[in-house]
Amino acid sequence: MSLTLPRGEAAVAAALAVLAAYVLWEAAHMPASAPGQPGPGFFPAILGIVLFTCGAVLLWQSWRTLKRSTDAASISFRYPRVWITLAALVAMAGALEPLGFVLAATLFLLVLLRFCGGVGWTAAGVGSIVLAVAAWSFFVFTLGVALPRGIFPL
Repeated sequence: MSLTLPRGEAAVAAALAVLAAYVLWEAAHMPASAPGQPGPGFFPAILGIVLFTCGAVLLWQSWRTLKRSTDAASISFRYPRVWITLAALVAMAGALEPLGFVLAATLFLLVLLRFCGGVGWTAAGVGSIVLAVAAWSFFVFTLGVALPRGIFPL
């Protein structure tokens, strides 16, 4: 299956707009901000606005390209690294609660480093452990975010 570049961009722009609408809808249900202190819905609302803006700009550019050009470049869906990344991301989302952040992130990074980055097994293993623990430490100690523990008592 293949799409032309402007139509592929338009599809991504539409997906971004739908995602932005959902994020803004969810952010509207969160508690409001206090003066001088952002509430829980502040950053999702900012993210929704940025996503919507990017989608609108991308849609406008793809629309302009479609009007001007009949001979557009073709997009192919035969890129295994993209499918590996998407599969690893979906697997991480499913494994996050039962396995915990550290183990799920380690496995996710291991797959990406090894199969998409071409890094050797040893370097990918060490790198994925170090990066996952560093990310966990940043979220837990710096940001104060509670991440899923899973099977590790972290």
